Amino acid sequence: MNLKEFADTLDEMAHGSTREEFFLSCVDELSGRLLAKTKKRTPVGPGVFRLADDAEVSRGRRLYSSQSKQDKKGALHWSIERTHKTAQDVKLIKVQPGGTLRRMWRATPAKGGSRKYEARVFNPMEYASYVEYGHRQHVGQFVPILGKRLKRAWIPGQHMLQNSRNELNKEMPGILQRRLNAWLGGRLK
Repeated sequence: MNLKEFADTLDEMAHGSTREEFFLSCVDELSGRLLAKTKKRTPVGPGVFRLADDAEVSRGRRLYSSQSKQDKKGALHWSIERTHKTAQDVKLIKVQPGGTLRRMWRATPAKGGSRKYEARVFNPMEYASYVEYGHRQHVGQFVPILGKRLKRAWIPGQHMLQNSRNELNKEMPGILQRRLNAWLGGRLK
């Protein structure tokens, strides 16, 4: 490569469309890494269960019998009544696996131009911010699904996204340096 070709290549790299593609691909990689780290840190719940029907229980009647009714807005409400059988006769069937919060993490494609490039990593679940940052609760309130009363006024957050972002910020210079070296090496040969 002579000096004129080298100067033209440098000018194309500084002002051409390949520079734009390079920056967008870097942002896409960083958002993908952040997404993977955040998913790994997100806690997974046990899932959603229902009580088995009498036909599904091999040893007779259930500990609880359940009934559902629909309100004016169409929402289903379940009432559970205790029977005289023991907990050994209860059969639960998993209706939905846990991990909905983990599965819902998303990243937008990179966009931007000239000086600012960005991609968003987010979770559309309505309770994601409460798990991330923590939340208040009413001490002494009975929660039927847990079968007990609340004891703590504040539940601390898990900080999945924040901790992942802090970890990625430490790794970012090395990642970008490797990508830049590979891009320059491929262009200047």
